[in-house]
Amino acid sequence: MTLDELNAAVSDVLAGGKIGTPVSMRVHVQCAGTESRPVEALAGFMPTARRVFNAKPQRMMVRKHASAEQLNVLFEYEGGQTCFVTCGSGCASASRMQLLLFGSAGLVRLEGGEHFDTGRRPEKCEVDTWQARIQTALSSRRPILLE
Repeated sequence: MTLDELNAAVSDVLAGGKIGTPVSMRVHVQCAGTESRPVEALAGFMPTARRVFNAKPQRMMVRKHASAEQLNVLFEYEGGQTCFVTCGSGCASASRMQLLLFGSAGLVRLEGGEHFDTGRRPEKCEVDTWQARIQTALSSRRPILLE
């Protein structure tokens, strides 16, 4: 599954209306050791989250494992929605992804993420922007406001 296929699948779920209004999304990406780019993985999922909640995140909290092999990011949106993204790297033999989308009337779990293709990279400026925000949040050790 590619990011484009993920976005298409999420759009189909939202168009169907079966889960109601999206209230929370949980994404876990495990990158194979040679593909370890947690900030790129995070930046790649931001358009999906924007589509799900029809908004940009307002606040962000970041935690990073001491080994730098796992990045946990919690986003809060103006309407109270949340998106929790974990990007890990290291021991996986192939990249994989899991996505849970919780709505006011149900939830959906994405199938097929065990063959996640991290091939399409976000624009460098997006990665740089998220890298700076992550560093700010890590330094402050508290939630930061996003523009």
